Amino acid sequence: MWRSCHHFMRALQAAGLIFVLVAGLFLGITEPWVEEADPAQIQSTQDVPDEETSDPEMSDGGVADPQVDSESNETTTNEPDTDSTTPRSEQCLDSHNSLAMHIHPRLELVVNNQSVTVPGDLGIDTTACDQAMHLLHTHDASGKLHIEGYESFTPTADLIFEIWNISYPNDESLRPLFDDAGNVTVTVNGAATNAAWHEIVLKDGETLRVVHNTDSNTEA
Repeated sequence: MWRSCHHFMRALQAAGLIFVLVAGLFLGITEPWVEEADPAQIQSTQDVPDEETSDPEMSDGGVADPQVDSESNETTTNEPDTDSTTPRSEQCLDSHNSLAMHIHPRLELVVNNQSVTVPGDLGIDTTACDQAMHLLHTHDASGKLHIEGYESFTPTADLIFEIWNISYPNDESLRPLFDDAGNVTVTVNGAATNAAWHEIVLKDGETLRVVHNTDSNTEA
């Protein structure tokens, strides 16, 4: 009896072992618990650069860091504009080309009850504008003023006398207009004005008449 039980137990153990082996073999083929990594896949993964550090020109948030480019980002500065610091009376014109403005007011002068002719070369070839023209100049003795500029500006009556003094430094004919200002009357197109010289705007086609009259009974 004991031997029969012993043989039965051995057979049962053998059957259990066979079952375990068969089950393990089946599970290993259809549903592996641990899959061995492919060496080629590991190498490929190592070769992929980190997205956050791969671009040296990118900072946090994906915004490109500013780079210094000696060619494309160099600061361009224009040469200083000498005309911006030079008084209007000393600025010069080389020609009548590329002008931004060109107007023609008229000037009439009476000093000491005598008509004064406006010279035909006022503002032409002076010590300030050698072989050139001032912004305000004349081309004849008619009193017609030529006011021109490479940029637009607002010319005023004081510009006339400043350029007159540069053109004719030894001429004293206009001095009474300043030394005896109480006897000076100024009109623009016939309308009297008491404005200062730098407040009287010279406009195209208008006539500036300046009269120094020592005799109040004499008609200006």
